[in-house]
Amino acid sequence: MNELMVRTQAQTGMRRKPVRKPKLVPILLAAAALLAGAIIITAQRPTGSTGSATNDLAYVWGLTASLASQQAGGSDVQMDQRRWIVRYDVEQLDNGQALQVANLLGLQRSRHDGQDAEQAGLAAYDGMMPIEGEGKFAQLGNSVPVTMAVDPDKSRFEGAILVMKPEAGISQERLTAAARRIEQALHETGAAFAYSFRVASSIAANTMPVSGESEMMKPLFDALTAQAGAALVESYADSSGRTISETWRSPHLEASILTKDKKANLQLSRHQNDTANTIDWIVGVPIITGDYAQSE
Repeated sequence: MNELMVRTQAQTGMRRKPVRKPKLVPILLAAAALLAGAIIITAQRPTGSTGSATNDLAYVWGLTASLASQQAGGSDVQMDQRRWIVRYDVEQLDNGQALQVANLLGLQRSRHDGQDAEQAGLAAYDGMMPIEGEGKFAQLGNSVPVTMAVDPDKSRFEGAILVMKPEAGISQERLTAAARRIEQALHETGAAFAYSFRVASSIAANTMPVSGESEMMKPLFDALTAQAGAALVESYADSSGRTISETWRSPHLEASILTKDKKANLQLSRHQNDTANTIDWIVGVPIITGDYAQSE
């Protein structure tokens, strides 16, 4: 139904195979297989992006600041509770290049999930990638967890999938520095890649005045899309109105996809969590990807 529009390639002059055509699916639909707690291997693979993810990450950091200020827990919660996942889909990375990337990022062949990886026919790497951190949350440590999956027989995908999943509370500077380090490692191997990312958190439901389930968080999301100068492309709501997903196009984001002959690059989802009495929200660029099917 949909296909990704924007395609980038590290400056190698290498020929690349045609980009696969993924499908854009509503948020929270089940994905295929989970590897190392962070990676989903699905047909919905983002392929191709322009430049670096750091520009889009910095923009969405500011764009979701108003949502972060409304986080569940109220004023007693001092640390930013936004949870980020940054994903890189790498084209045609062979085993030698994958090992090179792993060495550059400080990753080791996975041991704790080795059996699952073996059953899936994948080579898995993980580790804590060192980065430089400073400022208010530097005490959280100067490294972020990164996982990488490689399909040796190329039956599922031809390259690799890298996922960075830092702890909540990471600063914007450390987040973008970590993304930049991954990209530098990929450029050193001459690999073409695509990036996508998502950020998620929750707002206490009793702090949100709503006139109905379909209106939950609508003022905040209206303000966000207005700030982004975004135009609505398509929307989805479940039968109960507790889950709403919208796809938008903003001129301020580099990555994009094509859906229904229209470009899109910003996906927003909100879900009324009656058990936790929260409204859980997710913002993704260009679509929500990563391990979003997991409950958090």
